[in-house]
Parts: sequence; structure tokens; C-alpha cells
Amino acid sequence: MTSSSAIWRLPSAAAFVDDVELGLERGLILVPNDAAMPLELEATIRRRLERRSWIVEGARPLPTDPPARTIAEPLGAAPTLEGLLSGALTDNVVIIDLSDDPLVRDEWKIFLQRFHQARAKRASGLGLLLTRVPNAWLAGPELPVLPWNDRLRRLDITIWADIHAPADRPEPLATLASALAVELCAWRLDLAAAIAQAPKEDLLNPIGWLRRRDEAAVPGGRKFGRPDVECPLQLLSGGRISELGVRIWRAQLSAFFPWLEEQRLGLVRKYRSKLHIDEHLRNLGAEDAEDIELGPMAFQLRGRIPGREARLVQALARVRNELAHGRPAVSQDLSDAISLAD
Repeated sequence: MTSSSAIWRLPSAAAFVDDVELGLERGLILVPNDAAMPLELEATIRRRLERRSWIVEGARPLPTDPPARTIAEPLGAAPTLEGLLSGALTDNVVIIDLSDDPLVRDEWKIFLQRFHQARAKRASGLGLLLTRVPNAWLAGPELPVLPWNDRLRRLDITIWADIHAPADRPEPLATLASALAVELCAWRLDLAAAIAQAPKEDLLNPIGWLRRRDEAAVPGGRKFGRPDVECPLQLLSGGRISELGVRIWRAQLSAFFPWLEEQRLGLVRKYRSKLHIDEHLRNLGAEDAEDIELGPMAFQLRGRIPGREARLVQALARVRNELAHGRPAVSQDLSDAISLAD
């Protein structure tokens, strides 16, 4: 997944690191394997703890080594449960990477359960952090588990997209890039960073952009403002284009509706003398030219204004019509509207 120490300074990610640190103060914390979790958790924890003058060691279990020996060796401690519970190991932490999925899993679970029960009775002592814990362990004995899966919030993705966005990108593309990062990419931090940096053509055709991505899909839903939000690449691989369309529509709606309104009011001011309230508009509640929407405006101004601005009004009207009916706008209409408005 995404590799950057800056990720761990995002609000929800920083809170996750806080929870890991709290678990270590209590003696033991297990972080399950999750393809969506950013890299460098171990390095981040190490930096955090070393600033507190804790001693941090790392270990990778071997199938031939019992758990106590794996943990005790980098500490120079006795390879027994009692040896690891010594008060002399207070402010010592061992980070154990289980990504190799050792064959001694049952032995490790039994040992960790004993360590957890004994360590809970002590006010201080050694802290153990196990990372990339196989998900099969979660069905075993009760242990302090800290999952990543539902951590990220919309604010995190908004901040992350803003960090990666070009500083000189104009509106409404700047707002669209941020909205696509949140609505389309959801909890995929790597995709959010990529769409934030994408050129105009990809922002206006995000399905095409997704089709060209070489990142792997991450299975399983996450809670992200609503339950079971899936990875966009997973939706794409499953042919669920309509669900992607809903996400893109939400992003376009938030980015373009305010901009469309600004364009509409500008056209009203410029062509007020050419606009009028007919009976149909009056029945819809319109009382003044400023109440005329883009569709009726395009109809009234057809053949009465310069060709470039006529094309602009038509493009704006088509974009608004699609968005108002719950559909993402056509990329060519968006491109025309933005180009002609400039």
C-alpha cells in the first residue's frame, strides 16, 4: 500500500498510532494484516517511542524458535515467560513482524495469551507489538487486537488529496480532484493521491483513469461515512460501473453545482435584456431573469448571442441536466464548459 511517513500524521492515522502506543503501555497489542493499511507503521512507532527514550527492538519468528526465545534474544533477557515479565524490561518494546505466517502459530497464540494475562497484572514491564498478524488468529483466544480497516475518515482523504494537489490548479478542477479523491477513491490513500495529481483529462474521465491504474484491488468493504464502501478497483474488476458512476456523480455534484450557478448568474447579468419570463417559467415559480435555469436560458438565447457563448450555454445546460438527474456529466460536455468559460 502507500508508503509515506506523512500518512501517519493524518488525524485518523495519528490516532491509530496513539492507540498502538497505549496498547504497548499495557503490554501487548496485535495489528492484523490489512492490504489497505499504509506502510511504515513499525518505523513510525519506533520513532515515536524512541523520542520517549524507550528501547525498541525488532524480531521475526523462525519456525524452529519458541516465542519466548524470539522475543528474549534481542533484549538479552532470559527466554522464559518470567524473564520477559521482569520489571527491568520496563520501557522496552519488541516489534514482531508476522508477515511470514510462521508454522508455530498455535504455539504463539498460546504464549501470547499467557503473556497477556500475566502482564495485565503488572503496572509496568515489557511491551510487545505484533504486526501483520494473520486474520485467522482473530478467531482464536481473546487477545488485544487493533484493526486498521475502518480508521480513515473523509477529512483524512481530503487532507491527503490537498497535500498532493498542484498548487496552481484552477477551479472547478481543484474542487473536483478533491471530491473524486473522497467520493471515488474513498479509503484508498494511494488512489486519492494519484487522482489529486491527475491531469484535467483524467479528472473529467475518471473511469478511463481507473482502467489504466496498475495498483491491485483491495477486497472487502470498509466503513467510510457509510458501511461497506468497497475499493473502486474492486468495483471496476467486478464490472460494477453503475456504482462507480454514483460515486463520480457525487463528486461532480459537489464540485460543479456551485460553479454552474456562478456561470448562470454571470450569463443572466450579461444577457438580461434578451431573457424573459414566459408563462411556463412563471408556472414554475420564476419571477425574474435571475430565476431562469440554464436549460430555458439556452433555449431563449439560441441564435441570439455569439457562437462561442452559445456553445458555452449549451454545454453548461447539458452538464446541469445530467447532474440534476443523478447521472455523471459527459466528459466532453465538462471539457467544453470549462474551456469555453475560460
